[in-house]
Amino acid sequence: MKQQSRLNLKLKPVLAARLKIAQIFEMPEENLYVMVRDMEKDPLFQKLLQYGAIKRKRIPKIRTYFFSRNLVENIPFEEKMDIPVPDEDIKQLILKIGEENFYRFFLAPEKGFSVNEIMEATGLSEQDIKKIINFMDTFFSHAVFAQKTIAVQTSPKISVIAGIDQIGDEIFIVDFTLDMSKGEYKIDEELTKKLMPALSSGEQRHMQELLSKLKLINTRKSTIYSILCTLIEKQRDFLISGKEEDLKPLTQSEISKIINVDPSVLNRAIKNRAIRILSGDVVPLRKFFTRHTEKLRTLISKISKDYSGKISDYEISHILREKYGIVVSRRTVNYHRHRCKKVS
Repeated sequence: MKQQSRLNLKLKPVLAARLKIAQIFEMPEENLYVMVRDMEKDPLFQKLLQYGAIKRKRIPKIRTYFFSRNLVENIPFEEKMDIPVPDEDIKQLILKIGEENFYRFFLAPEKGFSVNEIMEATGLSEQDIKKIINFMDTFFSHAVFAQKTIAVQTSPKISVIAGIDQIGDEIFIVDFTLDMSKGEYKIDEELTKKLMPALSSGEQRHMQELLSKLKLINTRKSTIYSILCTLIEKQRDFLISGKEEDLKPLTQSEISKIINVDPSVLNRAIKNRAIRILSGDVVPLRKFFTRHTEKLRTLISKISKDYSGKISDYEISHILREKYGIVVSRRTVNYHRHRCKKVS
């Protein structure tokens, strides 16, 4: 009995941690936005930021929505997404100062910069700075919530968390809500420990809660980012073309091993989330995960339809090998071909 009690005591922290992780991944984007906004306004957060106990660590291969090809090539954003659009004047100001300065002074400032400091570093006038700040306030207030309205009519709960952009041969993640663009929180554990004795017991508890929240947000952000990067690597052809036949067999189990997360965490991370691919289509993250059998039957059915059914099993087997790199016997093609007919 005592042994069981000791075991329960040991398990409680583990179960509590798992519950918190589950909750942070299941939290809708708009709720997370409110949580982060309120947390970053907290005087303690601001103090830790000023002391350097908390810093921001940029995430590679993330392009902000303002610097994606849609903005640079002047493709109207109204046709692409239902989020606040900068007018031409603000658009040019943002492009003028460049991505680094935009990140440093407007997107994720590591301290409260004065207007004079921003003017000196960017060459902007005080009026121009206020224009960008006012637009950013509007953007952050509406961007996350607007993603709910993007056309996934059959799944109204889905949030479109990012898009895909291509520059040359390189694929980038375009962050629509600027959540990933702001980077992860980098916590200086040694410095926070040194600051602890100067705080009251209540402030110490508050700091522990704050740091715990930051770590959970980092876990969510880094996991979703890792998933998107792996999809870019594994499903590159589909991300570019949007064609069903370019989807490669890929399971959640495979991805969870690659990015080293528990399958249950991966499942929660992709639930009710989608991305906009290069074709302009909004694709739920779950769609990227197909078993080999499903993929094989989809291709066999497509090839058969392309030839109006007037193609042999051997010829389908040859096309699968030459065009898609899938090696299966004529007998296997015949089996799945008949299964497809039964389903249809």
